[in-house]
Amino acid sequence: MAPDDGIARKTPPLTIREQAEHVLRLAPAERLKFLIEAPKPLPLVRALPDGDFYLTVREVGPDDAGPLLQLASAPQLTHLLDLEGWRGDRFDPLRCGAWVALLAETGEPTLKRFVRNADDETLVLLFRDWAHVRPLEIDHEEPTRGHGVSDAGDERGFISPDGGHLFAPERPEHVLAVRRLAETLYLDDQPRYAGLIRTALFDLPSEVEESALRWRLSRLEEHGYPPLEEATQIYEPPAGAHTPPPAPAPPSDDGLAASHAALRVLGPRGLIATGVDALPPEARERVLFGLSSLANRVLVADAADAGSIDAHRRVLERAASYVSLALEARGAHDGAHAAPILAEVFAVDLFREGYQQAAALRLRARQVLATGWGGGHAHALDLLDGPLRARVSALLQPRPLYVETAEDGASHPRDFRRVAEIEETRLTLDLADSLAKILLAGTGTSAASILDEERHPFEERARFSTLLLTMLAWHAARGALRIERLPQDVIADFLRTTASRRTASPEAATRAMEKLLDAVAPQAAPDRRVAASLRLFAATCLDRLAADCGGLVPGTPVTPRVVGCLRIA
Repeated sequence: MAPDDGIARKTPPLTIREQAEHVLRLAPAERLKFLIEAPKPLPLVRALPDGDFYLTVREVGPDDAGPLLQLASAPQLTHLLDLEGWRGDRFDPLRCGAWVALLAETGEPTLKRFVRNADDETLVLLFRDWAHVRPLEIDHEEPTRGHGVSDAGDERGFISPDGGHLFAPERPEHVLAVRRLAETLYLDDQPRYAGLIRTALFDLPSEVEESALRWRLSRLEEHGYPPLEEATQIYEPPAGAHTPPPAPAPPSDDGLAASHAALRVLGPRGLIATGVDALPPEARERVLFGLSSLANRVLVADAADAGSIDAHRRVLERAASYVSLALEARGAHDGAHAAPILAEVFAVDLFREGYQQAAALRLRARQVLATGWGGGHAHALDLLDGPLRARVSALLQPRPLYVETAEDGASHPRDFRRVAEIEETRLTLDLADSLAKILLAGTGTSAASILDEERHPFEERARFSTLLLTMLAWHAARGALRIERLPQDVIADFLRTTASRRTASPEAATRAMEKLLDAVAPQAAPDRRVAASLRLFAATCLDRLAADCGGLVPGTPVTPRVVGCLRIA
């Protein structure tokens, strides 16, 4: 039977580089399965950039990472320990030792690769603070005539391979790993082993740790982790000249030069992912290296834990948020338009452009609270109603944040991602300014006089909604633009003509609010968007008024226990 013409031709197998690009977009479990079941797992695992190898190991978890560690190159193992073995600028012997124990479980070749590539200072710290090496004391008196420690060891520890020292790790489950580490090093290079033990016993601990930290920081800098002073510059305004994009190190064989973690964390959609996919391979690697370098700068600048997988995700998301914001501000609305910008402008410069839009809002919020309508009062934010207060409070964080409101009404502060979010938050500040002009400046009242006044029992501190409804009551009952506390006769008239559903028409409150807004419009001088926002705020205030006053009978004495939306004398 003749073969069917519709049968597709056999496709050529993927190269190691193509396999690596594919696997780095998979979920952790699928990634692990693909890596260890590949036709050539060793070159494929070693084709992963050091940063992506680290994230893969952490995402699949130590319990399942053994096969990856067996296949890893020496630089990949060193990078893993550089991130996991330190907390800030202090060595963490138990955590680092736990990973060395995991390397020991995978077999001697893996442990030997790590030992041969590790700097001496790190091994000294492991022997001193994890293995707890100390000299073996010989007792020449009766009855032992020697050290009295068997090969298996006792409560004092176990004998080192050279027979002259004891190891006493803090955790019993690490005893076998310490023994394997010492034996591997002793058999591989006895002079080096002897020098490390001598240094661990007699050198100043602070000097050894400082030297190990210098080596670690030097290696991390090659992976895009700059010193703190340099890292914090990403939050400064953009410089006049663009920062020259760093070039990734040439990949070994078919390996990838740049981390692809951003594409996995950010997903296939969005300006960055679609823009990167639209680039040719060489430019794509350069852009991805820039994004990875930017995320590492953010991690250092934010003093995040380099050994936390969640911290790596957060800084990638923060870096992408402000880069995407800058791309949109430059007119990019899809991948085709984002690609040339990503290729021409370094990610750090795009991040600065995007971040400065949020930083400008934070500066404005600080100014209005300190020297504007807030008057520097410690509780000036309390004048703002809940949603407004949450949005301004988020701006005042060490890094300004946008407040996203979910469908269930819950608020979630996060980094700004879109130009529309910048405009929405700017409108919030404009609305607060407009309310302050109407309710404070327009009535000759200071924020301090409202915030510091003596309150009735059960009375909450007045907010802008309270002040606006109080002004509504004065205006509807007496035709005055005032926010002083309402006497009972004014409240009675206001309930009878406007607020109470028992005596006033359903549209009375809405008509009264429209008249009030028309009366204060010249004073507030808002543009169209602010005016629309002010009317929306007024509508929410009317909902509060209806809930508090809709069922009241005019003439009934009103107290703050019953009505919280008005300032009552």
